[in-house]
Amino acid sequence: MAQVFNIGNDPLLTNPYMPMDMTEELDRKIQYLQAQKEQFIAAQVNNPNSQKSLWNDIDSEIRSLNEEQRTLLFQDKAYMEIDTELQFLIQQAIIESVKGVVEKSPRGKELLQNQLNYIKSNKSAIIKESNRKYEIFEKFKIAAQANPNLTYKEFCETFNG
Repeated sequence: MAQVFNIGNDPLLTNPYMPMDMTEELDRKIQYLQAQKEQFIAAQVNNPNSQKSLWNDIDSEIRSLNEEQRTLLFQDKAYMEIDTELQFLIQQAIIESVKGVVEKSPRGKELLQNQLNYIKSNKSAIIKESNRKYEIFEKFKIAAQANPNLTYKEFCETFNG
């Protein structure tokens, strides 16, 4: 039968940077984290604005309007411009948040691959058409200098005809 020897704390086998009593160190860390948690909670309680959301404020303001007032707001040009840009940002954020999910699905991966293949196969034709339209417009600018009353539509009809 093997004998077990307890040789005590060998300085060569222990890490000098590791505390001898791990439970004391863990207790200190737990107390520190608990104090940090209490400070965070106290800061949240003392600062009620930290939980406010601009989205909630906007919804509250809109709810406070009657139907006619809301209609006027939604038809206001400045509001519509802000709302349109905001909707665009929302759409971008949604797209970014689901790209990975779509790509991981079999149908999503198939559609993405089809789209990539389509772009690659039609890219040169698209570039060629874009360049052709640019060349026509450059010729129109020259023709318009000679004939200031010439419209682009008229030029294209005579150019293509």
